[in-house]
Amino acid sequence: MSQGAASEGGGLGSAPWSRGRPRHADRRLVVISDTEIGAGGMLDDLPQSAFVADLLLDLDQGPDADLAIDVVFNGDTFDLMKTAYEDTWPRHVTADIAMAKMSRIAAAHPRLFAGLRRFLASGRGRRRFFFVVGNHDFELLFPEVQALLRSLLGADEERVVFPGMSVRLGEVHIEHGCQADSMFCIRADKPFVEHAGETILNLPWGSVALLDVAMPLQPVLAFHDRLKPRDRLFQALPELEEVFVSRFWRYWTRDYLRGWLSRSDPVKRVSWKMFRELAWRFGSKSIQTRVDDTYVKLLDKDGGPRVACIGHLHDAAWTAWGGCKLLKGGAMRNEFLFSRDGSTLTMLPKVYIELWMAGDTVLRSQLVEIDGPPPPAGYVPDSVFDVRPTLRELLGTKEEREEVAAALVQELERDPGTEEVPTEEARSVG
Repeated sequence: MSQGAASEGGGLGSAPWSRGRPRHADRRLVVISDTEIGAGGMLDDLPQSAFVADLLLDLDQGPDADLAIDVVFNGDTFDLMKTAYEDTWPRHVTADIAMAKMSRIAAAHPRLFAGLRRFLASGRGRRRFFFVVGNHDFELLFPEVQALLRSLLGADEERVVFPGMSVRLGEVHIEHGCQADSMFCIRADKPFVEHAGETILNLPWGSVALLDVAMPLQPVLAFHDRLKPRDRLFQALPELEEVFVSRFWRYWTRDYLRGWLSRSDPVKRVSWKMFRELAWRFGSKSIQTRVDDTYVKLLDKDGGPRVACIGHLHDAAWTAWGGCKLLKGGAMRNEFLFSRDGSTLTMLPKVYIELWMAGDTVLRSQLVEIDGPPPPAGYVPDSVFDVRPTLRELLGTKEEREEVAAALVQELERDPGTEEVPTEEARSVG
């Protein structure tokens, strides 16, 4: 296997070694992952979202604008998870709640939607958008939200497509990646459940936990979520790691368990598989290898795609072997490199995937690295350590954690519970 580096695509060239448009290309495929566009303000991971539309409009005006252009927004396009509804983050998400959150995002990003609308209506060649679902925008599964987006973009079902958890375009398979992550894998064959006379999203247990525990901390820690690498941040600010561990530990062993025991909440499910995964996460072990393996196996199947494109991991890379390739697009949201002493924050470049095709055949695929626009004034704090007093107030005690751990053992010994584990078909990987 070989690792490829991200590179910026060049212009149209006639030389056989040109990095630009291949000679026989008639189709351009752009895959953008993890923009995580929110409801505006300092809590939004991409308040300067108009640059995404500007990027596409630049492609529409360039020397290759005569080609058909398909744009796949590959999951976590809209951060509907972190967008509040009436100052709360409900775990029982109905169509009305989803519509209210999507409307808030649209109102906060008029330039983005105006630019996307212009791109679709340019008339220079076929233009289509595909919105693949990710773990931050499961709400896109609601037909009502899909209709709202088509209205905002001024396009019909042929030009704005909602394929669900994945899409296959010729030799290319595109999927966000959460379906290979057991914490955020939704039942693709059963995305909705009935509760209290309403249809709600059948959210995975990881999403339920984030809504219950992490979202209320967002006003304090939204910026810290954008810092990389995470282990360096935890070393410099150990109180941050302790807050997350203690809050989630109490949640999993007390609040979540209580909801499961009452059997009153259809999105709360318990299994030993789930707690094994929690032990893995609390041990700070990376899921990247396991996610990669899922898509390597997909590429190795008879009749499988030649290229697989995923997001979710926020780490851009490509791995190729034989005639197949796994491309991992980086996050397009705002992220920052955290220096070892915490004194410097550097905005990281944004990476998307580009493929040149002749019909359904892939001619070339690559990662494209670009610099995003600077964030608005006040977006970056003077110091990431300013939150330390607040974190110390939030910390739980060691005695509390030991108490709830003992309660967990007692409850699970009495009734370990069961959980429907999605099959490969239910996960929709492939």
